[in-house]
Amino acid sequence: MSIDGGHCWKLQEYVAHGKDVKCLALGQNSGQMMVTGGDDMKVNVWSLNKPNCLLSLSGHTSSVEAVRLNQKGLVVGGGSSTGVLKIWDLEASKVTHSFSNHKGAIQSIEFHASGPFVATGSADHHVKLWDLRRKGCINTYKSHTDGITCVRFSPDGRWIASSDKSGTIKLWKLDVGKELCEFKESSAPISSVAFNPKDMILASGSSDGIVKFWDLDKLQAIDMANEESGCARTVLFHPEGLCLYCLGVKSLSVYRMDPLHCCSALQTQYSNATDMVIFKDQLIGADFSQNKVSTFVVDITKIPPIGNDSLSPSGSGRHTFKIDGNVVNPAAKPRKAEPKVSEAGDEISGGGVEVKDPEFSKILKGNQFRPFEVPSGEGYPPGGRNKADNDRFARHDPYASNRDPPQQAGSRSESETLQLLSQGHGGVMNIVTNRYRNLRVVKSEWMSSGVKPAMDVAIGQRDQGTIVDLLHVLLGKLSLWNLDLCQSLLPVLAELLKSKYENYMHISLSSLRLIVQTFGSTIKGNIASPPSAQIDLARQDRYYKCLSCYKELMQIRSSLDQLLASRYNTGRLGQKFQEIHLLISQMK
Repeated sequence: MSIDGGHCWKLQEYVAHGKDVKCLALGQNSGQMMVTGGDDMKVNVWSLNKPNCLLSLSGHTSSVEAVRLNQKGLVVGGGSSTGVLKIWDLEASKVTHSFSNHKGAIQSIEFHASGPFVATGSADHHVKLWDLRRKGCINTYKSHTDGITCVRFSPDGRWIASSDKSGTIKLWKLDVGKELCEFKESSAPISSVAFNPKDMILASGSSDGIVKFWDLDKLQAIDMANEESGCARTVLFHPEGLCLYCLGVKSLSVYRMDPLHCCSALQTQYSNATDMVIFKDQLIGADFSQNKVSTFVVDITKIPPIGNDSLSPSGSGRHTFKIDGNVVNPAAKPRKAEPKVSEAGDEISGGGVEVKDPEFSKILKGNQFRPFEVPSGEGYPPGGRNKADNDRFARHDPYASNRDPPQQAGSRSESETLQLLSQGHGGVMNIVTNRYRNLRVVKSEWMSSGVKPAMDVAIGQRDQGTIVDLLHVLLGKLSLWNLDLCQSLLPVLAELLKSKYENYMHISLSSLRLIVQTFGSTIKGNIASPPSAQIDLARQDRYYKCLSCYKELMQIRSSLDQLLASRYNTGRLGQKFQEIHLLISQMK
């Protein structure tokens, strides 16, 4: 089954467990192995080339909430809702470790790339580091204030990044056993974090659709984007650090930095995709719903930026992770009682392996993985794509260098070709020319006077396209927003909601979400306590700005009522209308 013109297709669909699936993870070395955990207390192991389960791992006495394969795909970790961590050796077909130190459900597991360490994050707000040689917890990181959602080791294995449901990300330095820094600019739960394998950059995706990039040299946010589906479920950098892939609700977006922009956006049919890996120019993803799991493949050579011949790594000038092969020596706190390990019988130590496919050992040891083939048949042409598909679904990176068309003997000159292409498109050419002229004026004002004057110039030009182009830039630069800018923009955003172009409406809704989430509490707090009779010009100025913004937001809320009642009560756009309506209503 193909999606988006052959760029993405379904691979397999499994009935994975006897009850609901709770979690899944793909093999990091090839994406062709997968583990799933379910309400049936099982951890199942799959090959994506086979329709049936290879192994079923038992031992947990409560639902399995987190699973992970190690880098070689030979060791599996599974965490339960009662805080028990079990480690299975697939080659030996047995449980090797069982730990029960967490006081809440384990929600994320990560294996160290080169050392015998495992990190876990739990609903008890704690991140734990386990040493599989010493068979115990060697450190507990405790400063989170909400349940952990994701833990990841840095490429050099010296840091852990952890995120939680309060929107906080923390970095921990393993060799000293302490917190390095904290990032927090959102109140929405963080769904996923990922390290750039080349640059000192961390990316995060949150449940409100915000994708952020963090500079690990300067320890600060450097860019932000809005995932249009409204939820960034999982993020992953390209192995060469060329771009970031973000799986949302029925969408895949690709972001390139320096400057940040979305260079591809594909529609998929997967609303709960929770893991992805890249192997030999293919992105392999997995999605689950109830007791079923679906896997899919995206050919990343067919979509920008990888699909551009002119692509080259961006020269960011940042430091890179130094991967020298030396195993980090984590700081370990003094150990008290040893955790119970290995005699079968109770929840902590019991466990077994049921072989479902007698060829599983051959699959594990073969490691001769090849890319998945594009399906043919079912009305789909051999090779997976045709020219009509290419024309319809091709995506173009606006920042990639344009390639010169091939020249043939006797071909037209460039000016003749442009003149020929322009015939019959005078109206479009005029629009593009005017837009270019307007943007040059706006850019000049921005460079000389700043963002707010530049936006005022754009508003004065009365060209919604120019304003939308400027908003595209501003949505990735949270630090440029202030109350002055909000006051100027809100009437314009109200007009964009009535546009006949859905893209303009999406940009308006994303801008409104940013304004309400960033400045909503400030606006509400200021109008709730008007300035006193004493002269305080700064406070009065802030009060009247907040009052103006509040009135505009209430008018927008009324417009949303009408739009929801008339046309936009279903679909993706309708969902965003309802979301913004709810956010604004909470300010009353």
